[in-house]
Order: sequence, then structure tokens, then C-alpha cells
Amino acid sequence: EYTGLTATTLLDSAKLDAKGSFNFKVTTPQYPDFYRIRIGKQFVVFAMDSSITNVKITASANNLNNAKIEGSNASIEIQRLRNSNFELQRIALKGDTAKVAQMLTQHKRLAQEIILANPRSAAAYYAINQTINNNYYMTPYNKEDLPFWNAVATAWDLQYPNYERTKELKENVLLAIGQQRSNQ
Repeated sequence: EYTGLTATTLLDSAKLDAKGSFNFKVTTPQYPDFYRIRIGKQFVVFAMDSSITNVKITASANNLNNAKIEGSNASIEIQRLRNSNFELQRIALKGDTAKVAQMLTQHKRLAQEIILANPRSAAAYYAINQTINNNYYMTPYNKEDLPFWNAVATAWDLQYPNYERTKELKENVLLAIGQQRSNQ
């Protein structure tokens, strides 16, 4: 499935061979884009762009969260973020608010490290757009998060100036800066 800005689109389906393997090919996108392989309600998210020619994902159909991803460093980082998010949600369901606060701090630190390591990566874009219960972990309207949003927006504007995701990033950052200035 292709995960666009506003919708997810089915691209292809595959039948497993006797070993449970399958292959499929898609046209490599010019800009970083997000895809997912889904089995039932589980899915693995991976990123592709013009520099990535082959991504290998090895997983059990019973637990896609433990998938092994090769060929895309951004996809490996995205998986780290997703697994951290799953753990945070698991702890939240237990109602342990102190542990949730600690895990949230750790999750944001992981996201910040990924952003600072390479703000133009698909993983950095994914990090700032990650949500829990439809709430962003990081928002440009938070003074502490804005520099990370700004770093990604600036890096993407330099690397991918005509891309729709870049335009959305810039708009969000500029709106947040404008709001902060009007609140002063």
C-alpha cells in the first residue's frame, strides 16, 4: 500500500509461495515516500526514494512488529519509532501514568536523535508526524518541538523544494512561527 498525505492506496497484492515468500516491484519514487505491507490489521511501514533500489523485509505473519528490514536505513529507523510507539501505547493501556511520562520522554528523545542525525531523511519526516490517539508527539506549536520541525522542513525544502510533503511541512512551520509571534 502507498501511504500518501491524505490516504492509503492499495498498489498490489501477493500470494505467498510454499516458503511464505513473495516479491513485488514498484516504480521507485523520485522523492521519499512511505509504503506498507499489510497482513490483516498488522503492517510494516517502509520508505522508498530514488536512492533505494531494493528493500528486503523478513517477518512472521503473526508479528510484523518484529520484522527485519534491510536495504533502507530510514525504514529501520521508522521501525524503531513504531516499536517505541507500540510499547508506549501498551504501557498507557495499563494506566501507569508515571511510566507513560517516562516512556514519552524516551520516545521523543529517540525521534529527536533520528531528526538530528539526518533531517532530510524519510525517518525524520516520519518522526515529526507520528501520533498517538490522533495527537502528535511533536508539534510545531510547541516551542521545544518547533526547532525539530524547522530542521526537517528546511532540509526537505533544500533537497525536495517542489514536493507536496515539503510544502505541507513549510506551511505547518510558518503557521506555528506566526502564532508564536502573535502570542508574544
